[in-house]
Amino acid sequence: MLKKIEFKSFLKILIIVMIVAITIITSKYIGLLEIIFKVINSLSPVFFAIAISFINEPLINKLSNHLKRKIAVIIIYILEVILISLIIILILPSLIEQLKLGLINLNLILILKKL
Repeated sequence: MLKKIEFKSFLKILIIVMIVAITIITSKYIGLLEIIFKVINSLSPVFFAIAISFINEPLINKLSNHLKRKIAVIIIYILEVILISLIIILILPSLIEQLKLGLINLNLILILKKL
């Protein structure tokens, strides 16, 4: 006898088949590597969030021994934002200056090549 398929199971199977079909169809037009890169690019924020939580967990655990966990999380994130802001403030001006010098040198090289 045939087994009755529940609607949820049927829907899951249908979604999987549709994803596979879309992947096969688009791989002919776009290329399989481009699809893989697009998936990786779309999932990179998730990987970034996992990395941040992996790094923060020991810090939060140590600080939560002395404070409530919510306050420890807030303090860690505030410290991280301050640290990233300081790095940007200290590095960005010199980076802009280096880029300006690089563009000036590139323009000089292009002008000399035309002569």
